[in-house]
Amino acid sequence: MRNWCIGFNDVHKTATYYLEEGPAWAFWLRDASNCGLVPKIPFPTWLHYYDKETNSHYTWREWYGDLSQWFHVAVCDPTFQFSERRIRTIWFDEEFEQAKTRHPKEFEYCITAMSG
Repeated sequence: MRNWCIGFNDVHKTATYYLEEGPAWAFWLRDASNCGLVPKIPFPTWLHYYDKETNSHYTWREWYGDLSQWFHVAVCDPTFQFSERRIRTIWFDEEFEQAKTRHPKEFEYCITAMSG
């Protein structure tokens, strides 16, 4: 599967294209690793974590914070990294003004999305 994108930087006047190539399942897995779906439920104070490097005891609430943050560390980030290693990305630049005239809709979308 291939995915073409263009990014504009209006401050530095740069435009960058990138092509992502990889198996379709890697794109799906990368997009599915969304930590925002897990609620921020605080951990109880009776769960403990032992840090071998510092020889210290912490509660899970002190170490991870909540379920959403633990899920990010244990599931989302490893899943994202696994899928991202299977996707090859090629970057190349184009002059800002030339890219702006070649892709006016994408430029307008970028400016609208950045301004809120």
